[in-house]
Amino acid sequence: MFLLLILTVTSLLAEAINLPGIVGAFLAGLAVNAAVRNRPAAGKLESISNAMIGRRPIMAAGNSTGDRQMLEYTKAGDGARLSMLVLHDDAKREYAYGPAQGLPDIKVGNFPQALYDQAQKRGWIVISMKNYWKKIFAFEP
Repeated sequence: MFLLLILTVTSLLAEAINLPGIVGAFLAGLAVNAAVRNRPAAGKLESISNAMIGRRPIMAAGNSTGDRQMLEYTKAGDGARLSMLVLHDDAKREYAYGPAQGLPDIKVGNFPQALYDQAQKRGWIVISMKNYWKKIFAFEP
């Protein structure tokens, strides 16, 4: 319940000061990370899963190696499961980082080729911002 409260407060604050949705989501992620920081990765997954929905999620999305275990945990459940990775590959409209697919390794995010290859092997969907997103920010024409 505590994590749900953190996410709610963070999203309300971001909306109140007119932050773009992507920034609010980033801040919410930082708040959740801070709340579960001292737990091992598996403990984080279980904490988030149990606090938010009370069971293993059927869908998960991420954008870096820090999300690998969450995607694995989700996909390992019974029945249909969806694991997705967003590939930040649009340097013109946002920024690009990798080093997967020859993208720059900028040390802010980390999306190595091994993660990309794992996604392909395990049937995770890799979503290219450059190829699939018509609009990244609401203020774009």
